[in-house]
Amino acid sequence: MLSKVYKVDYDLYHMKYIDYIIGYCIGFLLAFVVLTIFFESIILSMLISIPSGLFSIKPYKNYLIKKRKKKLLLQFKDFLESLSSSYLSGKNTHDAFIDTYDDMEILYGNDADITREIEIIKKSIINGINMEDILEDFAQRSHIDDIKSFASIFESCNRTGGDISKIILETREIINDKIDIEMEIRTSIAQKKAEFYIMCIMPFVMVLSLRMLGDSTFSTQNISNIVTRLIALVILIIAFFLGKKITDIKV
Repeated sequence: MLSKVYKVDYDLYHMKYIDYIIGYCIGFLLAFVVLTIFFESIILSMLISIPSGLFSIKPYKNYLIKKRKKKLLLQFKDFLESLSSSYLSGKNTHDAFIDTYDDMEILYGNDADITREIEIIKKSIINGINMEDILEDFAQRSHIDDIKSFASIFESCNRTGGDISKIILETREIINDKIDIEMEIRTSIAQKKAEFYIMCIMPFVMVLSLRMLGDSTFSTQNISNIVTRLIALVILIIAFFLGKKITDIKV
């Protein structure tokens, strides 16, 4: 068994106090600005915004998890490059994995996720734990398809005597291709995405502009007016999340 001290499940994220504060402030400020523009009541906006900030903590946490996993994948790509170099220099599997620790420590430092994972691998090898089990454990905890695929193929090759160095190079190329494709897609839809955000902002700009021009429609505080604004706001929020889902890229 690997030491529980080092195990990290990358689908989980233990937020720091600053993370909670940032997540809360994002939701609070966004809700406050939107509600103030629509309803012209600072007190009402404040009362609704205070609990609204709590609902933005979880999305912010999910963003941090996604960001960390993406960073780990990029680090894993460099790890494969270092591992490939070790294999090409004639080292065996155990020595090749152990030698990558120094490269990752120089490249990313002691606190990087990939450095800590290689430290687990290094200590596990020394303790006589099966290499396939070590990589499988890392792959399952990472929840990253490319790492899972590498662990699975490595297990097959290691048991059947396949060309492991070739598998490492192919896995690295696949990861590079996925990153390049994602960047190309992001570039191709960048203009449409910018237009989407502009369209989301425009209703608020129009409300502010009409109010500054003295339009009494947005100054009247009767029930029907408030209900109309509320319906419009709900429609805008739904449209925003639908647009966000459409423009979310998964390669």
